[in-house]
Amino acid sequence: MIQANEEIPFDDILIEYGEFGRYQKWIYSLLCLFILITPAQSLIMGFLSDDVDHWCKIAEWDSVDCGHFGFNTSRQCDLGKRDVGIPWNYSDNAQTVKVYSSCIRYNTHGVEFSPDLDLGGYPVMPCDAGWKYGEVEGGGTTLIKDVSRKKIVDEGGGLKQDLIELFRHPKLRCYTINLVWQMTAVSMVYYGISLGTDSLGVNNYVAFAVSGAVEIPAGFFAVFAIEYWSRGPTYMTLQLLCGAVLLASGFLPQGIGKTVLAMVGKFAIAAAFNIIDLRGCEILPTVVRNSGLGFIWACSSFANILVPQFLVFRRWWTPLPEVIFGSVALSAGAISYLLPETKGKKIPETLDDGENIGW
Repeated sequence: MIQANEEIPFDDILIEYGEFGRYQKWIYSLLCLFILITPAQSLIMGFLSDDVDHWCKIAEWDSVDCGHFGFNTSRQCDLGKRDVGIPWNYSDNAQTVKVYSSCIRYNTHGVEFSPDLDLGGYPVMPCDAGWKYGEVEGGGTTLIKDVSRKKIVDEGGGLKQDLIELFRHPKLRCYTINLVWQMTAVSMVYYGISLGTDSLGVNNYVAFAVSGAVEIPAGFFAVFAIEYWSRGPTYMTLQLLCGAVLLASGFLPQGIGKTVLAMVGKFAIAAAFNIIDLRGCEILPTVVRNSGLGFIWACSSFANILVPQFLVFRRWWTPLPEVIFGSVALSAGAISYLLPETKGKKIPETLDDGENIGW
């Protein structure tokens, strides 16, 4: 029985009062209900930030009576003006899909509109009157902000002091920097795959649903794998597998094959996401765990801002996003070998315990 004012290790307190009893299970169940809302907030950008089909607005033709040319709706009228007033090229060798310029238009000053016009030899000019966005008119551009998970932890204003102490110890400093890269890598790759399902060449809603569904078996796999094969080998294998399949998928054409590899990568990175959270908790000592994890999560959140920008790189080289995310996963898997194995070891409580956790 624990006596008043008695100093005892934290692990012994858990043994005395129960590590995962009915109360903890009840709290855990309630948290699971609230966490269901998080994906809707985090991943909705996969649908809201899709490329918007837009082209230069041709102000000289605003007063045209489109009904005279057989156009029954404003949508048909806008598309008819686009067909003759905007330069275009074919997007594939089969010459079946036209891609219209979003930045230039033909100089139509003094030219009356007709759907039969051929302006191929006319000079071009930059957009000077805004853009047309399908059925919506706009005069500016669209900014995309990444919404990512954030976890900022601070107890009693002790964040600065705790972090200084954490970085003063050589081994803990190396572990912390390693964990920062691990969390940054796993978070970037996770959101990169989740937000990039529209580039797989299949129905975006189906791909997104499958991408979410694979996280369920990934979570169960992580729970059992770390008990049978330990934390380190399991995590490293998952990161290396994710990196390999992402690199391979980047050079495949859109379709089922690319989608299958992407879902294998999503399974691996989702399982790795669960494991790295646990590894951070088991490596950082109790006295700096809250501030240390808060610092690690903050760093990964800043890195997540780059994820939508990496996806845009597809415009210049199609495989580039997969190459970036795959390389990040491979590098994280390789240096994760330097983190200590914590299976079967007591959680470090003091900074000295953290320094001596070893392998």
